[in-house]
Amino acid sequence: IISLGNTAGSSIQAELDQIGIRGIAVYNKTGEQISDDAIQVMAQSDGISAYMPMALATGSVRLRNQTSAAGILGIDHHLDQVFYLNVLHGHLPTKGQVSTGQKIAVIDEELAKKAYHRSNVVGKNIWISVNGISEKLEICAVISSQSAGLTAIFGGSVPHIVYLPHTTLSTLSSDIVMDKAILIADAHNSAAYLDGLIRQMNRTSGTEYHYENLDHYL
Repeated sequence: IISLGNTAGSSIQAELDQIGIRGIAVYNKTGEQISDDAIQVMAQSDGISAYMPMALATGSVRLRNQTSAAGILGIDHHLDQVFYLNVLHGHLPTKGQVSTGQKIAVIDEELAKKAYHRSNVVGKNIWISVNGISEKLEICAVISSQSAGLTAIFGGSVPHIVYLPHTTLSTLSSDIVMDKAILIADAHNSAAYLDGLIRQMNRTSGTEYHYENLDHYL
């Protein structure tokens, strides 16, 4: 996701929209978890309309008799504020479900139809595997397919993205941490504003953060 910032100009913006990615990706190059102090800076900034700490892993998913490679995103209850998603069935993870680490997942309709020949598979079980560890989760929501955008950007190596609470994803591997955040800056803000926000995060947390603009260059 971070590497997309280098190519997220108008030529692939449509593909980014189909995947659901938008906004500003914030990260530190050490791979450490984003600190509570840095999150507080984002939360208290008047120029940020939404934000979501996030973890990213690669693995596989098995639904019924279908197994596929997948990008696994650990998210929180701000998912629908930060990503463009069209929910077809069910509901996205709530704050309570994230805080308690409920074993739930959001999948796209293409994966659902491959396994069950229908899109509404809410309540069905899906197996998520990361680093050799597998966990059975219940599908809480099905969203519109994101495959067109995924193919355009990843070349088909990651045919699906599955979203689950970051608290659930962290149980699959001790190596997975919330080392990124996606934030939505108000449209009138400039690159200078974002530079200032990052400097404030650095001062407050003592960590060097960077950002990539996934929407367009300001």
